[in-house]
Amino acid sequence: MRLEIATHPLLQGLTVGTYVVVVAGEEFTVHWNHEEVFVNGKPVKVSIEGVGGNAYSVVTEEARIRVISARVGDNYEVLCAGIPLQVSVETERSRLLKRFAATPGTEMRRAELHAPMPALVVRIEVEVGQTVEIGQGLMILEAMKMENELRALRTGRVKEICVTLGKAVEKGELLIVLE
Repeated sequence: MRLEIATHPLLQGLTVGTYVVVVAGEEFTVHWNHEEVFVNGKPVKVSIEGVGGNAYSVVTEEARIRVISARVGDNYEVLCAGIPLQVSVETERSRLLKRFAATPGTEMRRAELHAPMPALVVRIEVEVGQTVEIGQGLMILEAMKMENELRALRTGRVKEICVTLGKAVEKGELLIVLE
């Protein structure tokens, strides 16, 4: 059976890829493309049929299950074969980003800003010792006659500026160090 992802409202907003799905506290890695579904690395044959509103019939090799789903914030409340379940769905990428994101009380020692492309440094908007906030402009690079503003990805203090005004930089070159 084929999972028609694009046509099922149950999966609206989710794209083909790999997700971490937590159902009632149990975690599963689900990967799908338009042809196959894998749960924890094992292929699963599944079909989802809309039966009206937020109700679906999910058919696997083992069973046909009636599912009713309601989105609540970033999660779902699901009634699966009459059993209420809390379900969360995250991409692997968003989960990884959350894991490495700073949390209150967690200090990151050093953050480096690298040139995203070969360019020319046309403006440096900060000084060593200056405190910066998330989103604050740090430097402007010119590449292919376009100016690109590089902004702080976290709060910190400028520890070092590694380039000078007018310098040509290569992709990946260290520009600024925050602490």
